Amino acid sequence: MTACQSACMSEEGRNLQGFATLPRLVLLKLPADEASGHAEAIVRRLDDPCSLVRRAAFDAIARLLPGVLWQRVQPVIRRLEDVDDQVRQHALEALGSMPAEVVVRHVHLLAQYVGLFVQRLSDDHGHVRFFAQRTLGKLPKQLVAAHAGEMASALETASAGARIAMLSVLTTIAAETLSPCAERMIRQLSHPAWGVRLAAVRALGSLAPTELKEHALVLTRMMHDGHHDVRVEARATLGAMLSSLRRTSPAKQPTANYATNATPREPPRKHKRRASKMSSALPPAKRAANGSNE
Repeated sequence: MTACQSACMSEEGRNLQGFATLPRLVLLKLPADEASGHAEAIVRRLDDPCSLVRRAAFDAIARLLPGVLWQRVQPVIRRLEDVDDQVRQHALEALGSMPAEVVVRHVHLLAQYVGLFVQRLSDDHGHVRFFAQRTLGKLPKQLVAAHAGEMASALETASAGARIAMLSVLTTIAAETLSPCAERMIRQLSHPAWGVRLAAVRALGSLAPTELKEHALVLTRMMHDGHHDVRVEARATLGAMLSSLRRTSPAKQPTANYATNATPREPPRKHKRRASKMSSALPPAKRAANGSNE
């Protein structure tokens, strides 16, 4: 028996009243009508010393009481630093699934923890990174943009999975904020992992077209990358840049002198042949009158 299981059993033995008389792992089996009457007790289990119970509490809330957490965000945020990676994942998943109106209601509280969400992008576990990225996507862009430099600096030493997560978040940031990060993103184009190179090309595509034009040669080289997806993304990014530049560049208007001084173009050759044949069919007198040289 593990120490965690032992702690669970001893805790169950001490709590003999109300909801605590149930084994805590039975939270998953509560019917919805019964669970709604014990919402506070279930939320308190998020701070349980046993990670198995914390996982079960998150699962029960997600299945039976999805709206409970929207009024109790603080216990969920505390679990972002949990020692158990699955608990951290559950916490991020709960935050990332919040409706937009809930995010707006708690934006002042969540703004205090954006840095923590960014840190989770470098987590050792892919699921935690995924839900951290998803959670950041729910927050106002200006809150995330404030950490753009932090993410760009971390690219140099992060794992491949963390680089992909951070570059994906940088892709959502406004071009003017992303501009100082361009050089660090370009350096990721030489990373041995094709997923990092692909994420870097996408992030560069979020730069303003006029700035991206300065790095067009680098993107052109990526069109010859060893991986098909990177080549396709590089072509698409360059194509979008060129289309945007054409739309925003002023149209060239013809000058007055151009129309006045233009020399008449020579008629197509087939017209000359036809004219020659027709003139040769005329009598000599009429040919001379028409100015034919034949």
